[in-house]
Amino acid sequence: MKRKKEKAKFNLKNFGKSLFSRFFGFEEGIDITDEVAVLKRRNIVIKNIILLSNIFYFLLMLVVSIVSTDPADKTFNWVVTVATFPLTFVINYFMSKLINKGEKDDLSKQQIAMYFAVFYLFISATLFYLKVHNVDGLETFAYILFFYVITIVALYQDKKALLNGALLLFSILTILHFFVTHYSPTLISGGGEPMKLMFVDIGLRSIIFIIYIVVLYANVSIGQYMQKERVSEKIRRQEVESDFQAISSDLFKVVLSSSKAFFNEKRAHQVYRLAHRLGELNGLSTTDLENLKDYALVHLRHAEIEDISDKSLSRSYDALREKTELAATISKRIQLAQKCEDIARSNTEGILSQSFVYDMNKVQQDLESQIILLADLYYTMRAVESYKRPLTHLTVMKVFETEFNVFFDQNLFQRFISFNQEFANIYDNFK
Repeated sequence: MKRKKEKAKFNLKNFGKSLFSRFFGFEEGIDITDEVAVLKRRNIVIKNIILLSNIFYFLLMLVVSIVSTDPADKTFNWVVTVATFPLTFVINYFMSKLINKGEKDDLSKQQIAMYFAVFYLFISATLFYLKVHNVDGLETFAYILFFYVITIVALYQDKKALLNGALLLFSILTILHFFVTHYSPTLISGGGEPMKLMFVDIGLRSIIFIIYIVVLYANVSIGQYMQKERVSEKIRRQEVESDFQAISSDLFKVVLSSSKAFFNEKRAHQVYRLAHRLGELNGLSTTDLENLKDYALVHLRHAEIEDISDKSLSRSYDALREKTELAATISKRIQLAQKCEDIARSNTEGILSQSFVYDMNKVQQDLESQIILLADLYYTMRAVESYKRPLTHLTVMKVFETEFNVFFDQNLFQRFISFNQEFANIYDNFK
């Protein structure tokens, strides 16, 4: 029961992260090297933030409407509140249309959507401030919204947009300071200490706003620089990957073209039959026998890697990785087949030596590879090759016992010798 609860919590946590990434993740499902896609994704995230902000404005206006006491003001508040609710979704719909307009994305369209979002943020914050600045306790809160909207603009990570937005907002705030926040004919005509305090307040607010913009600008500058570096690094990595992919493709083609003799399907299946029986005699599990089959026949899948240089694969990391891993496995299998041929030639050409044995025993010494090598070597010695005539089973067994035993694990080799007649029957009766 406890494990189920922990699993439920874990799934809920993942669901929350997934939901947040879907609506507010700036790099969700995009290529960061695509400038248009990046800006479009930012527009979508800002649109979602604006939707939440509008809902918040509506709820706040609802509270103001409920608590207001002046009848005339109360009626107007309710009108504004009722109008705010549908306007929230109208703005969201309009921005969605603007962001996704047309079949093809382009930078100018996304920039228009960005500046519309910025303009709407400023207008909505200004209108809200004009409406509630006289309400007790709400003037400071409404004023903070201007810092909130410029922070949202900073999320675009665009220095030019931030500076333009900051200048526009500073102009709006200056007008509000003189004609809304501190506007009083009595104060203006009276002058003196109250006038001095007004200018001090406006000055302090302006200084705080400027300092905040400087901090935001520094943050955006760092973010924009890091983004450019990431994009540059990814482009360089893609170029290197592309070059490596092309080189790997050429290398695999050379390996495949020089190893055509190893791709005989009948030979591959006969070697597998011999290896499978030897694996059974050595107590391999069902899973190990399946792995043995996959590796013994993997080189017959060489056609699957002939398109490894296809550009369409580079767009899919998983597909490219799968092809590359398959190519690497096929290369290892060809290496094992080449090892078999080298050992067979050493007997035919009389070049078997200690250094040769040492070199051969450094190549693929795991049990699976040794089983396949032993089966392949038996087949090779029995079959007709360009460099040798076919040998009888008895002759082959004599060669194995006198020369080839040094290439194999002794337990495996003795098991093969003990059941050698079974392997002769498999070879002779293969169809």
